[in-house]
This record gives sequence, C-alpha cells and structure tokens, in this order.
Amino acid sequence: MIDLEILVVFIFSSTTLTLMPGPDILYLISQSVLYGKKRGFLVSLGLVTGLLFHTLIVAFGLASIIKIYPNIIFVIKILGSIYIAYLGFISIRQSYIMSSNIESYIREGYGGFLKGLIMNLLNPKVSLFFLAVFPGFLFSQSLSVQFQFMILGCIFFIQALIVFIIVTISSSFYFKSLKRSFTLRKLILKLQGIILIIISVFIFLV
Repeated sequence: MIDLEILVVFIFSSTTLTLMPGPDILYLISQSVLYGKKRGFLVSLGLVTGLLFHTLIVAFGLASIIKIYPNIIFVIKILGSIYIAYLGFISIRQSYIMSSNIESYIREGYGGFLKGLIMNLLNPKVSLFFLAVFPGFLFSQSLSVQFQFMILGCIFFIQALIVFIIVTISSSFYFKSLKRSFTLRKLILKLQGIILIIISVFIFLV
C-alpha cells in the first residue's frame, strides 16, 4: 500500500526547497543569462545528475560512512567551498580578458555539465538533507527503506530538472539583450564571481 498523500507533500516540499536561493540555482540563473539556454540546460543536467549520486549514497549507507569517517562531511564541505570560490575567481578573470566577439564569448561557456555536476557533488548538505528528510516521507510499509529512498530521490530529481529547465528558459531571455551590450556582459560576469565567492565563504563558515 502506497500513501500518495505523503508523496504529494514530498513533491511540494522538494519544489519549494529547489526554488529557494542557493548556489545551484543562482549559478544556473547566471549561466543562462550569460551564455544562453544551451549552457543552462547543460548546467541543469549536471546539477540533477549529482542528485542521483547523493540518493545512492544515502540509500546505501551514508550514516555508516559518517560513523567510520566522521570528518568526511567537513572535508567535502571544504572542497565544495574551494571549488565554488574557484568558479567565482574564474568568472571575475573572464570579465577582464573576454573578447567582444559574441561567438567567442559563447564558446567560453561550454562545459556546463561537468561544472554543474562537480558543484552538486561537492555540496554535502544535499546528502545530509536527504538523510534527514527522507525517513519522514516513507510512504509504504511493504517496500524496503532503500527502495523508497531511491524513489524519493528520483522524484526529487524529476522536480528539480523541471524547475531548472523553467528557470533556464526564463533567464535565457535576457541573453539576447546581452548580445548588444559588451559592458553589461562584463558586469554580470563580475557580479556572478562576487556572488559565488560570497556563497563559498558562507558554505565554509556554516
């Protein structure tokens, strides 16, 4: 017997969480504005692919891993903070050396999938969130806990992908105006870099 009400509440809660300002969605918005829909879609796929890895980790023994290696979450958090800061510095650097040629500018934006994937994988709060929240949304007494975790992870994956695609399409409308403003592109790159560095400091301190 599957409790559909629990799944509906989980979908609503997951969507609300995905829409909250965080490093993933802020990075996605800035990349879609700067480089267009293709870049946004690649970043989106990278981010949600990371969610599948987090789901597997939680379903098959995150608690046990933490017991054996109690400092692993701290190490991953530090690596994630450093990586986001690195992306921020790269963004600021690009604003000074970027070409005024729009085609060259767009080519600089390739590789979004890998960056999105790494950004998500190096955010241990995703796994910790899944570990803390999933047990409260178990929806069946006959299915194993691991299998239910996998289903919840897939639901989170689907809703996040839908949200990210909508955000990408909405944000990419501004990309057309950037084609006519070299100065504005440089300004947004700098702003993106500053925001990423601030987020990295926040992740490090929290």
